[in-house]
Amino acid sequence: MEPLLTAKGLAEKLGLAEQTIYNRNSNGGDLPPSIKIPGGHPKSPSDGHFKIPQ
Repeated sequence: MEPLLTAKGLAEKLGLAEQTIYNRNSNGGDLPPSIKIPGGHPKSPSDGHFKIPQ
C-alpha cells in the first residue's frame, strides 16, 4: 500500500500553503490522486488524503 498524506502533510512536504493544496485539488491542479477516507476528521467537505507514489 502506498503511504497517504493529509492535505496539511502534503502542503508541508511540497512547501506550499494548505489552502493551495485544497485549491489545486478542487481545480484539477497538478497533484497526486486524492481519496476520501470514511471516518476521518475532514476539515472541509473536499478534504481527502493523497496517495504518494514511491
